[in-house]
Amino acid sequence: MAGAPESFAPGTSYQYSNTNTVLIGQIVEAATGSAWNQVVKDRILTPLGLDSVVYPDNDTSITNIASPYAITSDGAEALPVVQASAFSAAGGLYGTASDLAAWAEALGTGSVLGTTAQQERLASFSSTSADEASPYYEEYGLGIGRIGDWVGHTGNGLGYQSLAMYNVTTGTSIAICLNASGEDGDLPAHILEALEDDIAMR
Repeated sequence: MAGAPESFAPGTSYQYSNTNTVLIGQIVEAATGSAWNQVVKDRILTPLGLDSVVYPDNDTSITNIASPYAITSDGAEALPVVQASAFSAAGGLYGTASDLAAWAEALGTGSVLGTTAQQERLASFSSTSADEASPYYEEYGLGIGRIGDWVGHTGNGLGYQSLAMYNVTTGTSIAICLNASGEDGDLPAHILEALEDDIAMR
């Protein structure tokens, strides 16, 4: 927020913020002269063949999406579909679980980055312990988190949770998509940890 004091000097601590990703989307638009989602489509989605992924912007009438729910002690409550523009570059994309798994591999291997950029990204990890409200990662770096041997990212929106991770040791990718949100905002990460032994045996 303009005029607000900084929480700490840059590079001295950690605090997770989705706003940073929204700002990156605005930077992309300023640098390219194109909408951020069009740049993502042209430079990432199309080259990787992620044909299911779309950005519906303000359209809430799109079909073939899982209905969102909130899980409470009384059961499940249906939620309205929120405009994707509310999340913007921080999570406004829709797609299939299989395409999310393909993205996990691209993210984990750095196939859409140069070698130097990927090496810098994997060397950037540091502890998330300074931010108690951070999404569940053991470490976080340049737009990517680490849980054990898995690197990638999680997501959490109103009625949706997701995870896209790549195991740097085994070369395995995994995508977890839930159309419900509740008290555990890190449920996909906890599912990954619970399944880790089973995944390792495959």
